[in-house]
Amino acid sequence: MVEGTDKSFWLTYSNLKLKVISTDDSDLISNMGVVFNVKNIHDLYQRLFSRSVPKLGRLCHTPFGELHFSLKDPDGNSLYFREYPRL
Repeated sequence: MVEGTDKSFWLTYSNLKLKVISTDDSDLISNMGVVFNVKNIHDLYQRLFSRSVPKLGRLCHTPFGELHFSLKDPDGNSLYFREYPRL
């Protein structure tokens, strides 16, 4: 199934959801990317940082209370990782 808006779309297959976004977020490396919702974002970020992953963005909060960071893969695609606050 594909669902979308003018700035993003979701691809859903079984239990897998993939979101592709277009954004003007200045903290992202580019204005197009793939979003991964993750748990324990601090651990993931620290593992990537400790391995000196090139083009790793900084970990920061959004106005909506989520944590996020981005990185650019070797093909130039922006990968966006986020974790919503626990309620």
